[in-house]
Amino acid sequence: MPEPEFDSDPAYLAATAPLRELQRRVRRGLVLSRGLLYVLLAVFLYLALRFPFAAVPGVVGALIGYRRSQATRLRAHQPMKGPDLREEGGPLRWALIAGAVGYAAFASAGVGVPAPEAPLPWRLFGGAVFGALAGVGSWWAVGVVRILATSLRHDRRAA
Repeated sequence: MPEPEFDSDPAYLAATAPLRELQRRVRRGLVLSRGLLYVLLAVFLYLALRFPFAAVPGVVGALIGYRRSQATRLRAHQPMKGPDLREEGGPLRWALIAGAVGYAAFASAGVGVPAPEAPLPWRLFGGAVFGALAGVGSWWAVGVVRILATSLRHDRRAA
């Protein structure tokens, strides 16, 4: 007995039309959000290349934080279940502190700051504030790179 062809059955097509429309919307949203992440990552990369003394300490701190959180999870023998907000706090703290301290150190030496002739306390304050912001941006960028790499790996497996 031949198997029924569901693709040509009008009742089947009518019943699954909302599901197909939802799948199209989800796919479109995923493509648009991935594209937006690429654009934002490109903007961050431009800023990191434009102001390397502010960005590098934050990126290094974010990477150290992510490695430490992975090592903690591996030591506890916890399987990876997806993003965990408690896990993200460590990399954020590392990026924030490393960015603030690193850029403040560069600013105290007058390296990579817009006004090296400014008084030392103002350079330290500005370096700490903008270094902390660069650290938060670095934390976000490292997380986005992880997300995009995971989604690309998933796309390759699905294909």
